[in-house]
Amino acid sequence: MQRWTTTALGAVMLGATLGAQAPARRGMTFEDVLMLRTVSDPQPSPDGAWIAYVVGGADTVANESTSAIWLARADGSAPPRRSG
Repeated sequence: MQRWTTTALGAVMLGATLGAQAPARRGMTFEDVLMLRTVSDPQPSPDGAWIAYVVGGADTVANESTSAIWLARADGSAPPRRSG
């Protein structure tokens, strides 16, 4: 009986601890969608050393879509950088 009570008490305490640490959840808003970026059209360089790709998004101040070409080393030896 003592062992069962201790196990049940431990499970309740663990559940309360895990519940207290869970972050508040909310639905995705329109502003969240506007902050998303898209990555598309990856193209390798002729020598295979670089990958060029397009990053797109929304500029809410100018009320227009934006896009830029980014370059990344194919071997991951350097962080990606914006072209031009």
